[in-house]
Amino acid sequence: MFFIIPGGKAIHGKNRSDKFFEYFIFGGKDLTKFSLLDHESVPKHEIMPEGELKSVLSKYSIEKEQLPKIKVNDPVCKEIGAVVGDVVKITRKSQTAGEADYYRLVID
Repeated sequence: MFFIIPGGKAIHGKNRSDKFFEYFIFGGKDLTKFSLLDHESVPKHEIMPEGELKSVLSKYSIEKEQLPKIKVNDPVCKEIGAVVGDVVKITRKSQTAGEADYYRLVID
């Protein structure tokens, strides 16, 4: 369990008789904001340039509107600055391919 308290001190403790319980308290202005993209479980997200998008669409013989969708209010879309109509390229780690690219059209 983590607590983030502005101006607080870093404290670590274990305290419970029935179960193992661990907590941390962090403080400071620099620790109150973090990037979702820095988390190891969140794959790389980036807005696709128009040229690369055209190449991908022609490779799969599809229209932009046929891509899977992602909402503009998705936390990662907000963080990368994606707007409605952008296409987000998501690069995930894959056990079989090493890396795999996924594409999402940003919608309202």
